Amino acid sequence: MAKFIGRVQESNSMGAGTQMVVDLLHCRTTAQLEHWLTPSRSDHEALESFYTEIVPLVDAFAEGFQGKYGKVDPALFPKGYEFPQGEPLDYFLMVAQSIDETRQMPTFPADSWLQNVVDEIRLLVSQTIYQLRELS
Repeated sequence: MAKFIGRVQESNSMGAGTQMVVDLLHCRTTAQLEHWLTPSRSDHEALESFYTEIVPLVDAFAEGFQGKYGKVDPALFPKGYEFPQGEPLDYFLMVAQSIDETRQMPTFPADSWLQNVVDEIRLLVSQTIYQLRELS
């Protein structure tokens, strides 16, 4: 099973927001690497859709977040990249769970306009799960 690395345990919105950005960028990289490695045409296409569509959403969240809370915290940037093991579907199920849990944390920004971007990200993750599960 895939391992989604989430370390959103900070005591303020800065840490939780920064970690969301870092985790989603990690997810984007993982999706592109899986895209190159999968033998499945439908998985290949689903992963490509995800990694091309997630970038502007993460960018919108990061810039909106920084506009209100300040620059993302570089101390939370990963020191090394760990490639998740397992199937892409398992990985994206864990990404969905992580997003759902992170956005409910008391330290995560409650601003509706930031939550709306997270809704779009969560929708994209769900669409990717559907494509990976049903269109093989």
